[in-house]
Amino acid sequence: MRRILDEVPSSNIGVVFDPCNLIGQDVSRQDEIVDSSLDLFGDRIILAHLKDIYAGSEGYRHGVPGGGLFHTADFFRKLQARKPMLDVSLEEITLPVFNETVALLHSLRS
Repeated sequence: MRRILDEVPSSNIGVVFDPCNLIGQDVSRQDEIVDSSLDLFGDRIILAHLKDIYAGSEGYRHGVPGGGLFHTADFFRKLQARKPMLDVSLEEITLPVFNETVALLHSLRS
């Protein structure tokens, strides 16, 4: 990603930061991965994609933010420090979890 941003130095190209996709199966290194990603392309992030990482019998899967292994509060704190007021897209938000997700986002904002 950094190479693309360097080779095409256009303000029209930005990064949608999806940390859970970058973490993959390497959940134990998630803080290091988030930090290094923010260092590499944090200045070009235009949107953050928020979801969570859940462990199951078949490995890891992604889902609704806030109930899994992803360090959501730490991620939001770091993101806010680098890109205040950044838009965030959410994954798998359905009506039954909508209110919980909104409450989570409000708690992280304060």
